[in-house]
Amino acid sequence: MRGCLYLLIILFFLSFLYSNSMKKLAAILLFLLTGIMLRADDPLANLENNYPLLTNLYRDELGKYAAHYIFAIDVSGTMNKYANQVIPALKPFFQALPTGDRVTVIPYGTEAKSTMPGFLGIINTDFKNSLNKDIDKLYTSPNYTKQFKAYTNIYAAEEAIVDVIRANRKDYPVVVIIQVGDFRNDVQGEKKLTEQEQKQLQDAFLGVTDGLYTRVVALELPVDRHAKGYCLDQLQEHVFRQIGEEPNKGLEIVSMNTSQSAIKDWFERLKNDIMTTKLRAIVTMENKSTDWNTDLHVSIDGNIKGRSNWHPTRLCPNIRTLAECVDQDFYIIGKEYHKTYQLKDEIENTNTIGQLKNRHWGFHHYKSAIRFHIEQPTDYDNELSALGIAKPVTEVEAPVDKWIFTFILPFWLMAIIVAIILWYILMVLRAAKTNATERFRGTVEIYDALGHQIGDTVNLKLSSNKPLVIGETGTNGCDVADVAWAITVEKETHSPLLFTRKPAFRWKARKGFARSGSKKQGLIGRYGGQMKKGFDIECGSGVDAITHIVTLRIRK
Repeated sequence: MRGCLYLLIILFFLSFLYSNSMKKLAAILLFLLTGIMLRADDPLANLENNYPLLTNLYRDELGKYAAHYIFAIDVSGTMNKYANQVIPALKPFFQALPTGDRVTVIPYGTEAKSTMPGFLGIINTDFKNSLNKDIDKLYTSPNYTKQFKAYTNIYAAEEAIVDVIRANRKDYPVVVIIQVGDFRNDVQGEKKLTEQEQKQLQDAFLGVTDGLYTRVVALELPVDRHAKGYCLDQLQEHVFRQIGEEPNKGLEIVSMNTSQSAIKDWFERLKNDIMTTKLRAIVTMENKSTDWNTDLHVSIDGNIKGRSNWHPTRLCPNIRTLAECVDQDFYIIGKEYHKTYQLKDEIENTNTIGQLKNRHWGFHHYKSAIRFHIEQPTDYDNELSALGIAKPVTEVEAPVDKWIFTFILPFWLMAIIVAIILWYILMVLRAAKTNATERFRGTVEIYDALGHQIGDTVNLKLSSNKPLVIGETGTNGCDVADVAWAITVEKETHSPLLFTRKPAFRWKARKGFARSGSKKQGLIGRYGGQMKKGFDIECGSGVDAITHIVTLRIRK
């Protein structure tokens, strides 16, 4: 194949040196054809067509990821008639195997030979050439004794496969087992495998393939399935039923019928499947549940914050966590979305996950857990589905023991509003008490126009129920003889709802006039406020003649 390609390339350059323009055009077409042929020989070509994103992501691993192909072929005497079918089919298949993989051919009859010279080795050009020559001796090797070809021992063949896998499993995480034969167990009078043998083989394969990506194929040559000793059904149902990964778990049976080209056709289909098996194995090992954990903090308002960390991978650099309540009386508003664009060994974030609420308003005790569904969104979902790989969905529960307040407004705002309401009520009660107990305490002194005090200084307590009259017919000893003026002073009580307003004391002239400074009749003063320590009121009977001065001294 390569020789033909080299020849085509040489012809291409020669055509440019010695040909006319039409020949140059033909040379260009020849070069394009050469590229197509080279591309067809590329083991990754099929993967790039079907899984371009994953192939590009794991290109290096595909080049280094070695597989072990184990061919167990029945070469007993009854199989000689199939030599012209099996050998021509094996050669092109060996030729198509990727460089760096390992091949082991195990001929078996009464026993199995897993170390025959030329039948095992690492695939390269020289080994392929020698293997194609040696495989011609598959049925006629001088290493076989007459006793060896006398009958078929299926149990011995399976044991040999287990031994080969065990010896090489450390270096070859992908194992492809291909068994060729009529699957008639001729040993001991054509008896099928016993239940004990089936169980022993099943346990052996489960143990040796644990952690490996295993593909098991039986290439069934034309045979009567009702013949004595036929045991392929036993291998499928009992030995290999749990071996391998989805979607090719168990034993795959390929029937050759009677067509001589059937084996070739099947191997041709398997060529592309080899690299697909490698890709599936590489992706499967990285497609694991993410190691995610979180430390939750829940406020009394139900706000959930989580300090979480996880280990991203190339396949799944992002995760999405959807939170739900375990207790059905509660629910969560909102959901958390984690995303990272920089691949690190470990990502740690503190995010608001949502708000935990009860279906009824008030305080409720949440003593349960928050369940997180961990999803891993990727750009490779379609290709993963085509490979038959389902992304894992991890569920993690984080315990919560917290009293939750559920209302329209957040708890802190409700606390402020309640505090304001309580403060207002207290102030209203205080104002009501003040209105009921506040007294106008002080002294009243009356002077005539010459500044002489008339009568004694009067100490008084003024309430809203008992106004004070000064002057004509005064009260509390505040009467003045032979005057035609009178001043009434009374307490003015406001509604306690207006707690910021202090009780006021109002006075006005009932007869004559009264003024304080430049202020006219009807002046209103406030205790402890504008009135301060006291003031003077000028009084008279006429319009302008001041006859008396009333001095009020205020004290608390």
